[in-house]
Order: sequence, then structure tokens, then C-alpha cells
Amino acid sequence: METQENQAITAPPKLIPSFIAGFNSVAGNIRLIILPIVLDLLLWFAPRVSIKSLVDPILNQYLTLLSSSNLTDVQQIISSNQIIWEESLTRFNLLSALRTLPIGVPSLLSGRGVMTNPIGTPVEVDLTSLGATLALWLLFALIGIGAGSLFYGEIARISMDLKENFSFRRSLKMFRNTLYLTLSSYALLLLISIPAVILIVIISLINPAFSQISIIFVFLVLIWLLMPLIFSPHGIYGSDQNVFTSAINSIRLVRYFLPGTGLFILMGMLISQGMDVLWTFPAEDSWMVIIGILGHAFITTGVIASSFIYYRGGVQWMNEKMQRMTSKTQISLDKQ
Repeated sequence: METQENQAITAPPKLIPSFIAGFNSVAGNIRLIILPIVLDLLLWFAPRVSIKSLVDPILNQYLTLLSSSNLTDVQQIISSNQIIWEESLTRFNLLSALRTLPIGVPSLLSGRGVMTNPIGTPVEVDLTSLGATLALWLLFALIGIGAGSLFYGEIARISMDLKENFSFRRSLKMFRNTLYLTLSSYALLLLISIPAVILIVIISLINPAFSQISIIFVFLVLIWLLMPLIFSPHGIYGSDQNVFTSAINSIRLVRYFLPGTGLFILMGMLISQGMDVLWTFPAEDSWMVIIGILGHAFITTGVIASSFIYYRGGVQWMNEKMQRMTSKTQISLDKQ
């Protein structure tokens, strides 16, 4: 009787089958990769929105102020990083704000700061007004959050076999929860980062030799604290949960099945980041970048779909396991 009861328990989610099912769902619904492709093509061919004229004077004043210091270490840091800062500012495109985190449409080119394409150099719009810059950044961020909400919602609907058709009311609810999740994530990250930065500064002042070690240690602690929240979006799009309930379920799943979830997260990162090395190999003015855009869109969407399938199996297994434990506890109490 006990053996039959144990066999009836749903098996925990398997690593490889989850990835196979996720990529199969994307291959069978290839329209899922349209948004990532559109975003990358937009960043590649659309006019660039630069803020160099706005930020350059502020950066130069800051560098001049630091250069007036008599500290040799500070001057060495300035001279070694000034070229990097200038290059980053030159390549920065405000359109990259369309790629929002933690929820957003995946993009291969958002972090590269591409300046050319096979048909030439895109037109550059240089912003000089702080108000216009903030307004455009907010507009792009809201568009990115909305697109990311639709993207994740459609992946969840297909990969988790949800018996729901697309509805504007549900999409509006998901957008609201996505906005709450984004703001909560940044607030939590800021709350954790403030004491972390203070700790790094104190250690650096005591002994500069340990500054790199302290940064690595703080980074690992941040990963350990934030990793249980990695499945927070899945409850929002897969089970229509609010942000708080979804975050609690994510923590329970990761902590309850930590070895399995840890391996799944690691493998997903290795697949997506490892393939990005291949996709970013062509020069930005080569038509071969299109292959990278298509490959990145398919691989990243497949990994996200796999995570929804893994989450569904993990939650089902966890809930059944907890129900069995509750039932056994109740039977034991009744016998007493």
C-alpha cells in the first residue's frame, strides 16, 4: 500500500526533458521569436539616440576634478579608464532602454552599442535636454516592460498549455504585475547594494589588497540572496499570481529543490551565454549578424520556455509532496 502511494507521487522535474520540451514548444510556435528579432533589428538599423552632448561636459568636469587630486592611484585610475568611459558614452544608445530587466524582450545587440550596419551608419539623434532624455528613457522603458510582459505571457501560455486565449484584460493585469515586479526588483537590489558597497569601501580602506576579494565575496552573497527569486515571473504569467505570492512560491521551490533548480539555472545560463559567444563573433557591419540575431532569439526563447516547463513540474511535485506530508502528519495525530 505504501509502495503504491509513493509511486503515485509526481516525479520531480527532469533537467534534459525540460529543455527538450521547451525548445520543441518554441520550434512548434516559431512566432515566439518575433519580438526579439524586431528589437535587435531596431537597434541595428533605426536612428541612434545619443546623450553624448548632454553627459560629456559633466563627465569632463568630473574627470578634471579628480585629476586635480595629488593621489597617484586616483590619477592612474583616471588615465586607464578615461578612454573606456569615452568609448562607452559614444556607443551608448538610449534605444537600448527598450531591453528592460529583469523582465523584457531578449536582445543580442542591446549591450554592444552597435554604430554601423551593412547599409551604412544610422542617423544619430543627439539629445541635449535633460527633460527630453528622461521622458524618452521613461517612454522606452514602459514600452520595453509592456513588450516583455506580452513576450513572457505568450511563452507561458504555450509552453505550460494554458487553456486561455489572449485577452486585453489579462494582458493589462500582467503588465501591471510586471511593472510592480520591476520596481520591487530594483528597490530590493538597491537595499542590498547599499550595505554591500559600504562594506567594500571599508575593507578597501583597511587593506586595498583585499578589495577584489571583498567584491567577489559580496557578488556571491548577492547571487545566493537573489537566486531564490528567479522563478518569480513564472507565477505571474503561468498562474496569474501577484508579485508577492509568486516570489514566495519561487523561494519555496528553489529552497525545497535546491540541487535541481541550481543545476537547471546553471545549465540555462551556460546554454544562452555560451551561444552568445558564437552569435557576437561577426562584425556589426556584416550581414552575418542576422544569423546571430535569429540564433539568439531562438536559443533564449527556448531557455525561457524550458524554465516555465520546469517551474510547472517543480510546483506540481512540491505541492503534492507537501500535501502527502500534511496528510501523514494528520493521520499520525488522529492515531494518537
